[in-house]
Amino acid sequence: MDRIIRYTAYFTNILLVFGALFLVTQAYTVTEILIALFLFVPPILSIIALYTGPDLEERKLLRQLHKTRLRIELKNLYASSPRK
Repeated sequence: MDRIIRYTAYFTNILLVFGALFLVTQAYTVTEILIALFLFVPPILSIIALYTGPDLEERKLLRQLHKTRLRIELKNLYASSPRK
């Protein structure tokens, strides 16, 4: 499921880049061109973040680590709670 979301994000960001490129080609004034060029920034940064971010295996391991730590904390809390 993570791969589907990741590839969909890549595809959507590439579409946004092409959309911004289309707007640049259709712009007439310098202001319109600058605004269209600024539309390149978010999808490019998003693609960079996706590419340099943690991979699938690392995310799974981190998720398991967090769950294990929470289980240990809950076990310690249950063991230290006063019983009737």
